Amino acid sequence: KYGEKGVLQKEREMKEMEKEKESDEGGYRELETSSPDEEDQIKKDLKAYKKINPQWSKPYPPPDFQRQIENSQRAPGGFKLKKFDHNKLPFDAGLGIQNRSEQR
Repeated sequence: KYGEKGVLQKEREMKEMEKEKESDEGGYRELETSSPDEEDQIKKDLKAYKKINPQWSKPYPPPDFQRQIENSQRAPGGFKLKKFDHNKLPFDAGLGIQNRSEQR
């Protein structure tokens, strides 16, 4: 059907397929290419990012997060404050609970 060369090529392809299947079963090969140094760097970057933005490490903000931000942007007289101070988040973002006087 394929001729002499065709049959040999088919067999070679079949063997290659078998090899690929075997190597796939051994887990993800791609992950092994990243060096330990790279992984350390990624971990460091993650840590740094979590320091900058602590609530990122939580799965999601509280449901009334948006409302709390809006309320915190209003000054006592009802005027909107110009800038939202991220150091004084309206909820505890893994920074420890600040006392109320600090927040106001």
